[in-house]
Amino acid sequence: MRRAVVLLAALATALAVMVPASADPQDYEATPLTVESSFTSNVTKSGETIRVIVQLEDAPLASYEGDINGLPATSPKVTKQNLNMNSNAVRGYSAYLESRQSTFKGSLKVIAPSAKVSGDFQVALNGIAMSVTVEDAQRISKTDGVAAVMLDSLEQLDTETSPAFIGAPDTWTELGGQGSAGNGVVVGVLDTGIWPEHPSFADPSLVGGTYSAPATVPGSNGFGSGGARSTCDFGNLGFNPDDAVYTCNNKLIGAYSFLDTYKAVLGLTSTEFDSARDSNGHGTHTTSTAAGNGGVDATLLGIDRGTLSGIAPRAHVIMY
Repeated sequence: MRRAVVLLAALATALAVMVPASADPQDYEATPLTVESSFTSNVTKSGETIRVIVQLEDAPLASYEGDINGLPATSPKVTKQNLNMNSNAVRGYSAYLESRQSTFKGSLKVIAPSAKVSGDFQVALNGIAMSVTVEDAQRISKTDGVAAVMLDSLEQLDTETSPAFIGAPDTWTELGGQGSAGNGVVVGVLDTGIWPEHPSFADPSLVGGTYSAPATVPGSNGFGSGGARSTCDFGNLGFNPDDAVYTCNNKLIGAYSFLDTYKAVLGLTSTEFDSARDSNGHGTHTTSTAAGNGGVDATLLGIDRGTLSGIAPRAHVIMY
């Protein structure tokens, strides 16, 4: 199997999820990430450190169907149509992936002494994030059990007009219209953060009123409740005194920061936030477009631009 150092493109788009808060709130539809294009790294400076994601050959949770070597043939199957993170099948296969990843991390001391692991993934991608020299990355790419070594690179933000593109005018009535479109749905967004005080994320909203509490609040890993981080990661005043503390409500039900790679490679500026707060505006814009409250007054440079609404204004929101 030919292995190469590859680029993982459009990660943010692939990881954004919309999940129904149904009778069993732990049932999610998940889509595994795939590498659509690859290239051999052109970084040739000896000893240079790069950030990579190592994709291992075992299937991630989103595509596992109970046929992986090493697990009993009678193991319950996991399917992407019903990825229940509390089921015995998912817990069993998750433990299997953790064990395999742990073994691989241990082998790095020999095959890639420079490697410094910063995180691992199991749901959409079975992979491990790390910083490593170019030479060690090449050795990792030739190791048994490794499917690919992907450069963890900085992607530039982009914005596109969306309502007409997704056919929202044709489905608006079916979804409940302005008063209830998105009701019972949790929209998770991977972006630059969120400005929680924005009226698009207020509870109650001007259209539809108060939000009911969701059946569950997905945690920092996208599933379950809780996780390693607090429910709403705002208020790191020690880094930026403008990072006001904010408590989540039943509209904005979670916000988590994942800045290890960004801080390691580029470093935060004094105008950014070491939290889930949005210093760029892009994440706030895309989230409000997808699921912002209806009836929000819009102004641009002091000029009244009417009122705004998200595509699913009554949905709950989580920012990653």
